Amino acid sequence: MRTKIIAAVTVLAVALAFAGCGKTKKAVQDTADAVKNLQDAAEVGKKLENAEEDPEKAVDALMEWSAKMELQEYEKMDTVDAPADFPTELIYKNGKLVESADDSNASEDYISKNVLVKTQDEAKAIREHYKSLLSEAPWSITSQSSESNGGSYDAKNQTTGLSANVDIYTSDSYSKITNIRVTITNS
Repeated sequence: MRTKIIAAVTVLAVALAFAGCGKTKKAVQDTADAVKNLQDAAEVGKKLENAEEDPEKAVDALMEWSAKMELQEYEKMDTVDAPADFPTELIYKNGKLVESADDSNASEDYISKNVLVKTQDEAKAIREHYKSLLSEAPWSITSQSSESNGGSYDAKNQTTGLSANVDIYTSDSYSKITNIRVTITNS
């Protein structure tokens, strides 16, 4: 029964791909990607059916598939601009700036701005980058923590008085994407 469903979905996806031939190459590629993702999901489904025999293998298959989907989503993400007057040196360069927020008030007596950068770089390299950056004038690190899949730094800019918080994290040990949330405040 499962094989018939998989075959039907595959035929439908291929039909949609041919229907899209008159459209953009992107639409055809998206359909091909969807078919491949369905095939991969079917393989994971087979491993989950046999979870009683080898539960660790089933969980690994599911998590690896999830990481693959996360990577595909990352590759398609659009980038955004940082908030006005955000210290550009704090934005990790080898990634995609995917979120940006400015919660400051109009009179600027309260400043709170943040960005989220996603990258395929490993957390250890990112920690080293920020440790080096925030150890140089005008920044000074006020606290730090480190984990295998992330870490955080709090720092103060001695010139502007701004405080920065850098959080580095992955969603799980299978993830191929590292998130970097940088928040600046004047408190």
